[in-house]
Amino acid sequence: MADHKPIYGSYLLFLLFSLNSLYFVDTEGLPKKAQLENLVENLSRTLVGRFNTVTASDTVVAAYNNTDSKNKAHAKFSLKFEKLDTDAIVKNFADSLRSMFLLKMEALNNSVRAAEEAAANHTWNNNIKKEDFTCLKAKEILPNNTGLVYSERFKQKIIPNVSSIHIPVEIYDGVKLVPQWSLKEKIPRDVEILNGLQWSAALDKVFTENYKKDPEILWQYFGSQSGFMRTLPASRWETGDEVDLYDVRRRPWYTQGSSSPKDMLILIDTSGSVFGQALELIKVAVKSLLDTLGENDFVNIAHFSKEAHNVSRCFNGTFVQANYRNKKKLIEEVNGIEAGGMANYKAGLTFAFEQFVKLKNQTNGRRGADCNRMIMLLTDGGSDLAEDVFKKYNPKDHQMYRVFTYAVGPTANPVSAIRWMACANKGYFSQIPAMGAVRSKVQEYVDVISRPLPLYHSKHELWTSIYQGVYQDAGLGMMTTVTLPVYNKTNMNGSTAQTILGVMGIDVTTDAMLKYAPLRKFGPNGFTFAINANGYIVFHPKLKVQNDLKDPPNVDFLEVEVETDATVQLRNDMIDQKQDRIEIVMYTIAKDQRHVDIENGDRKRIISYRGIDLTNFSLGVNIPKYHEYYLMIETDIQTPVNEKNKSLLNDTHTALLIPDWEFFEGYLSKNSTGTVLDLQEALENPSQYKWDDELINHLLFDLSVTSTIDGFWPLLHNNPDGEGLIGAFIATMGGLTKIYPKSCTYKHLATRNLCEGPRPRDRKCYIECSNVTDREDLVKQFIDQRDPWKANYFKRAIDAPHLIFSAPYILDPVSPENISANDSFGEVTVVKSISINNSKMGSNLGGQSLNYKAAVLGAVFTHEHIRDTMIKVSNQTSIGDCGDPSTTACYLIDDGAFLIATNQEQYETSVGRFFGKVDPEVMFQLYNSSFFHRIHQFDYTATCNIVNDETSAANINIPFVALFYEFLTFNWWSSIMTWTITNFNIYNMMYTEPAYGLEDELFNMAKTRECVKKQAQYFFSDLEYLEGQTDCEVRNINCSREFVVHRVMDTNLVMVITDAEKDGCDKCRKSVNPKDLIQEPIEPSAREVDNEFCHMKPRYRKSTSNCYDSHPAENTDKCSASLAHPVSMVIIFLVSMAIILLNNR
Repeated sequence: MADHKPIYGSYLLFLLFSLNSLYFVDTEGLPKKAQLENLVENLSRTLVGRFNTVTASDTVVAAYNNTDSKNKAHAKFSLKFEKLDTDAIVKNFADSLRSMFLLKMEALNNSVRAAEEAAANHTWNNNIKKEDFTCLKAKEILPNNTGLVYSERFKQKIIPNVSSIHIPVEIYDGVKLVPQWSLKEKIPRDVEILNGLQWSAALDKVFTENYKKDPEILWQYFGSQSGFMRTLPASRWETGDEVDLYDVRRRPWYTQGSSSPKDMLILIDTSGSVFGQALELIKVAVKSLLDTLGENDFVNIAHFSKEAHNVSRCFNGTFVQANYRNKKKLIEEVNGIEAGGMANYKAGLTFAFEQFVKLKNQTNGRRGADCNRMIMLLTDGGSDLAEDVFKKYNPKDHQMYRVFTYAVGPTANPVSAIRWMACANKGYFSQIPAMGAVRSKVQEYVDVISRPLPLYHSKHELWTSIYQGVYQDAGLGMMTTVTLPVYNKTNMNGSTAQTILGVMGIDVTTDAMLKYAPLRKFGPNGFTFAINANGYIVFHPKLKVQNDLKDPPNVDFLEVEVETDATVQLRNDMIDQKQDRIEIVMYTIAKDQRHVDIENGDRKRIISYRGIDLTNFSLGVNIPKYHEYYLMIETDIQTPVNEKNKSLLNDTHTALLIPDWEFFEGYLSKNSTGTVLDLQEALENPSQYKWDDELINHLLFDLSVTSTIDGFWPLLHNNPDGEGLIGAFIATMGGLTKIYPKSCTYKHLATRNLCEGPRPRDRKCYIECSNVTDREDLVKQFIDQRDPWKANYFKRAIDAPHLIFSAPYILDPVSPENISANDSFGEVTVVKSISINNSKMGSNLGGQSLNYKAAVLGAVFTHEHIRDTMIKVSNQTSIGDCGDPSTTACYLIDDGAFLIATNQEQYETSVGRFFGKVDPEVMFQLYNSSFFHRIHQFDYTATCNIVNDETSAANINIPFVALFYEFLTFNWWSSIMTWTITNFNIYNMMYTEPAYGLEDELFNMAKTRECVKKQAQYFFSDLEYLEGQTDCEVRNINCSREFVVHRVMDTNLVMVITDAEKDGCDKCRKSVNPKDLIQEPIEPSAREVDNEFCHMKPRYRKSTSNCYDSHPAENTDKCSASLAHPVSMVIIFLVSMAIILLNNR
C-alpha cells in the first residue's frame, strides 16, 4: 500500500504551523536554493568523478565495448545477443509443465484404477487381525534399518520399492484404542483399517511401475477415508518430542480431493446449559471443523441462545474464504464467546438459513463456493425439532442444504431432536463426549458429502494450493499435489457404491517446476511466477513461508507485488487464464526489504502470461525492459588453461570469487571454496568434464575482459586517489566477483583444498595474518554475496542509471566505547552498472540499440571520506555551513532515507540507520511534505520471539490428546496398562488451562510464535528541492529548526542541511510519534491489524471445481453414529483425586 498523503491526528496544530511556513520561511541562515543547487551539483561531480577514478570505470566500459579485432580480451569469444521473446518463453515453459503434469496425472489414474480393482477383489474379513498380514509402519522404521538408503531425489533416506503406512494415534495403533464405527454397516473402525491395509498392499506394484515410467515422480500415496495413509517409498516417520497428531484426512490435498467445495455455516449453541467443559469442547470442535476447510471453501460462524448473532465482527457476518488467515481470525473470535440464556433453536436455525439467503441475494451466486451448503450445529442437546424452520427453508422436495449436528460434552440433555435434524436434512449426527473424540467425530461429515462423487463417477483431477509436505525437513520445499478420489466398486448396485475409499495423490515440488524455466535468460531482476484460480502464489521469488507452517500459506499475488491498478488487472487476467504481453510501471521492493524503486521508462516491466493446460494455474514471465537482450557467448573451452593465461585464475592482487553454480556436472558436490581456483583443475583438463557451456563461457569471458584492470587497483595504494578507499570490486553477469585487495581471507580460501583431505599437497596452509582488521578484509564481507545475481547491491545497481550509495543497516547506533578496529560500521559502498551498448558487439543486432548490463563496479569508502568530501565541497562553493557542525547539521541520506554521511559527531555511529531515528523532526517533515513517499505491507506469516510472560497467557497444553476420549469411554478401562498413563494425564488436566486447539500442545516449548508485522519503505517523490522548518518549544526555548533539502544528481542521495539541534531541546525528538515514521518490521497493535485486515475487500477469484453436492440415488438412511458409553463422573472424580493425592505424598 502506498502512502502519499500527509499524516493527520494528534499533530494537527503542529502540521498547520509547519506546512504554513514550509515555503515562506526565512532561511537566511541556510543556503538559498540557487546556492544549494550549486553545492549539490559540485558534490555530484566530485562523487561521480571519484568513483570513476578508483574503479577504472572508463577502462572497464571500453573493454566490454571494444570491437577491435586486436582486442585480446575478446579474441577467443564470439558474442551473440538474442532478443527475448517473452511470449514464446512463457508458452514453451507452460507446454513443458503441461507435459510434466500429464505424466503425473497418468500415473495417478493408474494408481486409482489399481486401488479400485484391488478393493473390489478383496474378500472382506470381519475377524481380521493384525497378525494376518504384514505391513511396514513408518513410525517403527528405526535409523539403523538396513533397507534405508539415501536418495537425492527425496533428500532423505528411503526404502525403495516398498511402501510404509501411517495411522493416526487416536484411531488405531496396533491395539483397539478408540471404539469408533465407520459409516459402512457400523463396522468397527479397526476392522475397516485392517482390511484396508490388506488390500492396499497391492499398490506397491503400481507405484513402482509409475516410477519406472516417470523417474521424476516424488511421493505417491493413498489416504484412506478410515484414516490410514500408505506412502511409497517407505521412510522414517519422525515427530521428535511432539505428539503425532497427523491425520491424512485433514491434509489440504485430501480435503480438496474427497468432496466438492463447501459453503459452511457453523452454528454454536451458547445457551446457559452450555458452559464449562461443553463450551470448551465446542470451541475446539469449531477449530477442528475449520481445519477440514480449504481455500476453495467458504465459512461463516454464528451463535445463539435466545437470539442469534454472528460471531465475527471482523467479517461483519459474511461468508469468507476459508484460507489460512481468515480461519485464524475466526478461531480468535470464537474463543471469546460466552454462554448464557435459554436455547432458541428456531431463532438460531432461522438466522443460519437467512445467512445463505443473504449470500445468494447479495452476490448473485458469484461469491462463495456455490456448491455444498451446510449447517453444522454444535449443542449439548435439546428437544425442539424446529420443524417449521426446515419446512420453510429446506423442504423435502427441494433440499438445498445439509444439516450436521453434534451433541457435545457429557450432557444429560436429550439428543433425539438434533439427531432428527441431521437425518431429515441429508446430514449426519455425531456425539463428542470428550476431547479425544473431537477430531475423528468432527470430520465424519466428509464421508457424507462425498457420496455424490462416486454416484456421478467423477474423475476430475485437482491440483492443490502449495503447501509444505509432511517431509518438509528434507528440504524439498513447497509442493502441490494432484489428487483423485478412489471409489468403492465392490457392489455397484448396493449402498456401498456411494462411498469413497479415500484419495490418491502425487506430489510435484515447485523446484521441479522451475527446472523447466530458462532462468538464466531472465537476468538477476527478471523472474517467473505462477498463481492459481484464487490468486494465490504457486511460486514467486518473493514468497516467504514459515518452515513449520502446516496449512497452505495462501499468499496472494498482491501481497508480494505492490497493489496498483495494473497489478490488479494482471492478477484478474491470470486467474481467468488469459494470454497477453503487457508493459507496466511497477514498484519493486529491494531484496533488503528497505528500498523500493519505481520501475518506469526503460525499467518498465515486460510481462507475458498464459494459463497452464490441465491445471488451474497461470504462468507469468517478468523481465525489466532494459533486459530485452540475452547474451550468448561461444568459445573453445577445449583449449586448456596453460602457463600463459593461468594468471586469469590467480591474479596477484585481486580475489576472484565465483557462485555456487553448476559449471560442470558434479561441481556442486565438490568441496567448494567459493574461489575461481575451484575450476583450475577442471580447466586444465576440460575434456574430462561435462560442462555447462552457457555458464563457463560467460565466466571465462568476464575473466578475460576484467583482466584489463588487474594492474590498476594496486596503483591506488599510497596514492592520493586511494585516500579513504577500503577496497574496490567488480561483479559480472557471468558470476565473477573480483575484489581488491586480495586479503588474508582469500588466502585461507585458496589454500583450503591444499590443506584438507588425506594427502595435503601443500603443508604451508592457512597463512597466519597479522595487522589485518575485518574492516580491511573486504573479501570476508563478500563471501556470502559471491552470487551476484542474488546480491542486493548487484540487483539494485543494474536496475538504476546512477550511482547507488549504501551503508550496512543498523537498527540502533553503535556505542563509541564498544567500537574496535575490527568493526566495519560506517562503511559506504558505492556501485554502478556498466553496459554493453555498442551494437557492433553482436553480429546479429543489425545496428539495433543495445543496453545490456554486463557488470557492476563498486568501491567501498570510509564514512569519514564521504563526510570530508561533503564538507570540502561545501567550503569550495562558499557555503561553509557543513564545516561548522555546532551551528549547521549536514546529512547525506539515500533514497530509502538511510543515513550515509553526516558532520554531526554524535551521529557518526548511526551511519546506516533510518533517518527517522536520527532526526525524526526533519524526517517527519520530509515525509509529510511529500519529498518522500512510502509504501507499507503487513506480513501475516511473520514470526516473533516469545517473551516469558506470553507462554502462560497463551498456554495451549493438551498432553496425549488421543487418550482423553478413551478416558471417558467404557472400553478404556479394560486395559490395566493405561492406569500409568492416566496418572500423568489427569494430573496435567488439573493443572493446565482449557484447551483451544488440538495441535498446539507444545506451544510452551517454542521460542517463536506466529505474528503479524508491518514494514514500510520510503522512496523519492518527483520533488528535487524543499525548504521549511520544524516547530517545537521547550520551556520557553525556541527549538524550531530551519532546513533545506536537495537531490544530488546522478546518485541516489539527497542532501539535508538544517540548523543544529539546540541544547535543552531533546524533548522535541519525542514530539514525533514513532508509529508515524515506521520503517523496520514492527508488530502493530491488534487494533491496527484488525483495521487493516478486517477492511480488506474480497479479491477476485474463480471457481474451477465441478460441483457434486447431491444425487437422486443417494442413500441418506445412514445418518448417525452409535452413542459412546461414558463412565460415571463420580468414578472419574474419585480416581482423579486419588491420583493427585498419591502424587503429592
